Amino acid sequence: MGINVLGRRRLGKCHRNIGLSLAGLVLFNHASVAFAQTASGGTIPWKFEPALTLTETYSDNINLSPAGQERSDWVTTISPSLVLRRKSAHLDLSFLYAPELLYYANGTNGTTVRNTLKAIAKSELVNDHLFFDADAQISQQNGSPFQTQAANTVNGSSNRAETRTLNLNPYFRSHFGSDGNYLLGYRYSRNDSDSNFLTLSNSNDYYASVSDSLGSKFRWSLNYDKQTSNYKNLNDQSTEHESVTLTYLFDSRLTLFVTGGQERNDYVTFSGESSDGSYYTAGFQWAPNPTNSLNAQHGHHYFGRTDHIDFTHRTPLTIWRAGYSNDMTSSAQQLSLPANFSTAALLDSLFVSRYPDPVARNQAISTLLQQSIQPNGQLQQFNFLTNQIYLQKRLDLSLALVGLRNTITFTFNRSQQKALSKEVIPLDIFAGSRSFRTTSFMTSWAYQMGPRTTASLSAQRTRSQALDNADESRQRIFAFVLQRQIQRNLSTSLQLRNTRQDGNFLGSGYTENAIIGSLHMQF
Repeated sequence: MGINVLGRRRLGKCHRNIGLSLAGLVLFNHASVAFAQTASGGTIPWKFEPALTLTETYSDNINLSPAGQERSDWVTTISPSLVLRRKSAHLDLSFLYAPELLYYANGTNGTTVRNTLKAIAKSELVNDHLFFDADAQISQQNGSPFQTQAANTVNGSSNRAETRTLNLNPYFRSHFGSDGNYLLGYRYSRNDSDSNFLTLSNSNDYYASVSDSLGSKFRWSLNYDKQTSNYKNLNDQSTEHESVTLTYLFDSRLTLFVTGGQERNDYVTFSGESSDGSYYTAGFQWAPNPTNSLNAQHGHHYFGRTDHIDFTHRTPLTIWRAGYSNDMTSSAQQLSLPANFSTAALLDSLFVSRYPDPVARNQAISTLLQQSIQPNGQLQQFNFLTNQIYLQKRLDLSLALVGLRNTITFTFNRSQQKALSKEVIPLDIFAGSRSFRTTSFMTSWAYQMGPRTTASLSAQRTRSQALDNADESRQRIFAFVLQRQIQRNLSTSLQLRNTRQDGNFLGSGYTENAIIGSLHMQF
């Protein structure tokens, strides 16, 4: 099979990624073994979980082209995955790397590699004093909500970007007096992508805090944070915050807090107003019992009010979650954060009593998610990238019901973004409209037909609207999946999928029908 120049470059990049990752793991393993032997007199072995997934996809519109320009193709996907885990008293490490090698039989696209990486390490270098945390991610993201939205990595799309994030965080923590603590830390962050949607940036963040108790009910803390960010071909940015927090422990179930501080930001705002000033935040954390919790806070910054609400209610067969946030953020920050309303997180809370062992629980959740139209378990699609700082309002509602044979999930999301910073970037999502809104609804039903066979139906609808012009995009996805566990470490699945997108953005409308068969082997 021929591999074009772009394919060779991406294969070479993949090989370098694998080599650097594995080399780093070998060195990290030697260091962690020596450290564990020194700290505890023994070691905890690696948990090594390799796997291989072979997938054959037929699509009648592989590049998601408008009507009259469709081209069909058969796509073979070879996806080896490597999962490494290690946990001890001083080290907690998880590593997942799953590249996808894609071969297009009719040559509609060149042979290419798409990467997925999730690696997290938390280590205690000096007992109870010096710590080092690190994480790295590689993911595939859509760049604009108004252009062609690809629901997976197989379809060709100029709207897709591979994003890469790296965070390194050494910090020193110690105690004073009977209940005092202080913290000094440094965080280095690097964000990059292979497209113009998100430019290369490097951030250096220095932070410190000191806290102590005032009697048995009150606690105070002083906090300082200064971050400088350098962007390729864009203006540099810096932020600085000082704050004081007072916490009141009402009882074991209810905690109240208030924060007041000063912030200085040097980026140019969209409307020209000052980005400096004082701010405050007040809120509470309430957990009346193990199955219910409510966290809420309200504040005010230079751009207006901020709010955060997170509510969870769990019964033996259901879990309800509701969340609302209104705060300043950026694409780089969002890519570094875990998904708050993922299917996996939703089911983890529900399955904790059924599968007390974390490994068994993760396996049960992974098996269930293979029937989802989004195998990575992400409910809300991160459907845009930007180099601007923006204000995001987001509402998330979700419900999961799990019976002996049936699992039903409902999720609703609405988010609205408004640019705060102003950079002249022609391809940026905020270049045409300062604000836009995305609404998404998804439901799925999985039915356990037998001990080894599961069938599921899924439906999702998403609508994106620019609020300053007429740009609009609508997408809906229907899918049916039949999965069979052939042996303990061998499973197969067959998926039928119909996707349709409409919109007034040039080239964004398409219809696609696909049949996907896969074989998953766990070694």
